[in-house]
Amino acid sequence: SCEGSDMPSVEGRDDDAMQVQSWRESWRKFWPLAFVLGSVAILTSAGGLLALLCSRKKRARTTTARKLQSQTSFNQAWDAELGRKVPSGNVDPLARLPTHWGMTVEQLELFHAIHHERLQSYCREHRLAADKTHVCMEPACRHKHGAAKYRALNDSDSLTDLDELHPTMHVVVDLIIKPFTDIDGGVLGYAPLLNKANPLKPTVFVSHCWGEKFPDFVRTVTNHLPRDTVVWICSFALPQNLDINLLIGQGELCESPFHQALLQASQ
Repeated sequence: SCEGSDMPSVEGRDDDAMQVQSWRESWRKFWPLAFVLGSVAILTSAGGLLALLCSRKKRARTTTARKLQSQTSFNQAWDAELGRKVPSGNVDPLARLPTHWGMTVEQLELFHAIHHERLQSYCREHRLAADKTHVCMEPACRHKHGAAKYRALNDSDSLTDLDELHPTMHVVVDLIIKPFTDIDGGVLGYAPLLNKANPLKPTVFVSHCWGEKFPDFVRTVTNHLPRDTVVWICSFALPQNLDINLLIGQGELCESPFHQALLQASQ
């Protein structure tokens, strides 16, 4: 007897067979339409993907062309500036290698030790006018002013209108770096000129504010880096006697000495 059995009845099996047959009939009727719609969807997706790939490839070509153009314009402008400073054409090859404009932390520390007292004394005996001119406070100023703009104190000057002069990187560059590097057309900065016999590739790129007091800057660097670390510091690396705006204003920023030095440095 099948009483109590879980097996389906004969009538149930016939209903299932009829339902399956109905699905097959429906599939035979609509599968061509489904095939067409699926094909359209696939072709549309493929077309969109192809268009995207073509668009990206076109943008890549445009970007590459723009970079090459900016690189060309940068190099041409830089070569023109070097040619203007050195008409003979005997430009030191190091002038075109910003990746070799490094100096050691020890050299920075020694620079500070040598010039510290002069910087402090100079700043004590000068004030800063609104136009950034250094104003001599002594009638017979005993200091060499390097490349800084300076003048004597006038009777019309009010001390309240003159700011204290601090030993910032601006003062360091005007008083020391520019005079030191003003040779052979001034195409080399302090660091590459100092290490001309053995150019140094930087491992650390140092970013800082020129308005910071120079002793504080040196202290920060020497407290955080070993003395034999080779650093790239823009004020010491770049040729300060040349038009610095030309260096960073031609072409794209990624072609500038800053970017090349960043790629060279690991930190």
